Amino acid sequence: LKSNKPIEERGEIKLGDLSIIKDYYWNAEAIEQIKTFIHGMYDINVNRALALTKLFDFSKYSKIMDIGGLSAGVYAIQAVKAYANLSAEVVLPLAPVREIADEYIKQFNLQGKIKTKALDLFKEKEFSNDCDVAILSNIIHHNNEKRNRFLLKKIYDNLVSKNKYNNNDESVIII
Repeated sequence: LKSNKPIEERGEIKLGDLSIIKDYYWNAEAIEQIKTFIHGMYDINVNRALALTKLFDFSKYSKIMDIGGLSAGVYAIQAVKAYANLSAEVVLPLAPVREIADEYIKQFNLQGKIKTKALDLFKEKEFSNDCDVAILSNIIHHNNEKRNRFLLKKIYDNLVSKNKYNNNDESVIII
């Protein structure tokens, strides 16, 4: 808040840079701290995710991609719970966050409808090729404008409706 700059411009660790985190922070204590923080982020985002399911009509879509910084798939979980027609893929930057997302997905018995994967958002060529909605949670504020433009274009290019594989004529990215 003091600098009004994205995290990466302040010289801090980039969320997508897994090699730095693995090399420097990957120990049991750090993983437990990450997990505690992620549970808190999930709790903070539950009401926002519930509100989104009431404000946005997901009924004409079939699969969402929840690209989360640290919210452990809460948007995918709430959307899939609210709309029986939906399935989801949750893309997360860290393995410990994926483990927590998998726990929440299992808690709501949604293992057959929601899959997770941990990957570097900026290094992978594509995330998924069968989603028609992308939700970005707690990710944009980490990056500068150039990286966000790159990420948004990559996400848009991977949305199904953009490629006309379904009956919708629109792609949707929710930030």
